[in-house]
Amino acid sequence: MRKMIVVDCTFLTGKYKGALLSAMCQDGNEQIYPLAFGIADGENDRSWEWFFCQLGSFIPDTADTVFISDRHASISRAIRKVYPSAKHGVCTYHLSKNLMTKFKCKRGTPLFKEAALAFTRSHFDRVFDQLRKIDEGVAKYLEEIDVRMWSRAYFEGCRYNIMTSNIAESWNSVLKGAKDYPIVPLFEHIRQTLTQWFFERRVKAASWSQTVTPAVTTHIDILVDKARKLQVNPISAVDYQVKGGHEEYVVNLTAKTCSCRAFDMIKMPCIHAIGAATWCKMSVHELVDPVYSTTTWRSAYADCINPINVPIEEWQVEIQVADQSCAFPSVRRPPGRPKKRRQPSFIEGVLNKARRPNQCRRCGQRGHNRATYKEYIR
Repeated sequence: MRKMIVVDCTFLTGKYKGALLSAMCQDGNEQIYPLAFGIADGENDRSWEWFFCQLGSFIPDTADTVFISDRHASISRAIRKVYPSAKHGVCTYHLSKNLMTKFKCKRGTPLFKEAALAFTRSHFDRVFDQLRKIDEGVAKYLEEIDVRMWSRAYFEGCRYNIMTSNIAESWNSVLKGAKDYPIVPLFEHIRQTLTQWFFERRVKAASWSQTVTPAVTTHIDILVDKARKLQVNPISAVDYQVKGGHEEYVVNLTAKTCSCRAFDMIKMPCIHAIGAATWCKMSVHELVDPVYSTTTWRSAYADCINPINVPIEEWQVEIQVADQSCAFPSVRRPPGRPKKRRQPSFIEGVLNKARRPNQCRRCGQRGHNRATYKEYIR
């Protein structure tokens, strides 16, 4: 798979509280692929360092490994200590929420997103200069974080098309109803979920006949229709100049590169590479990286996740764990009924308020409220 790992923490709501640490990635069909889980007392330095040490037992520390997370300081410190060779990037969605909360900068947020998603540094610099003119404080704040952490153009590793930690947030929503379970039933729920996922995806992958996965096939088919409008001029046997409107790009089909850098970073042919491949009657699927191939997709789900045949009461605990005395966690349940819904963030409240206009309690119409009813009817 792509060596892109998203790490996140979700807090448990059971009797003894605690936190569920998780590591996620995506398969070649752009579906959530859980890697590891761990229960800790909370989100702190010791918990994350322990989690990454366990993760390092089967995922080695290499220069092409990339971690994506929110800006929690404990995660950064643990990655630098356990995975010193790996690259670390931050979630752009969490960062955009911080901008809205800290600066209330509505005009600068779209520019931040455009700069973060830019493939070329020239595009990034142009958009970031516009953001600096709008709000100098926002630009300074983003520079203090380090643009290499959140921008695709200046990131030192390869983030592909994963700029947020949404896959981890989606997994947390899957566990929404099980976060108040005790630890053993919680992991049994996770095991049942993954067993079902692996079976369904194994069947789907076995019946798929294309050389690349369904998600990549759909993406390429959309670009093939748009690439017919491009003008292609051959430079050499492998280099092509592709024009689209007022822009020109150079594509090398052998090196699988394009001057727009989308082909280089996502490892899928961009619209310019597809236009060049179509002109020279080359199969577009040959330009796709092997991580998106159907063969790799099938191998990801080749093994089954089997249930534990031993009853829970007869589970064997390691001697070094059983000999330790486990004290009761120091938690205090707040008064009242436990909350099941999470507290929405500031930006979510702003977006929901923007989608739902005011509704008058007197006449039932939208666009005004009870206090401005008289002004409205005038």
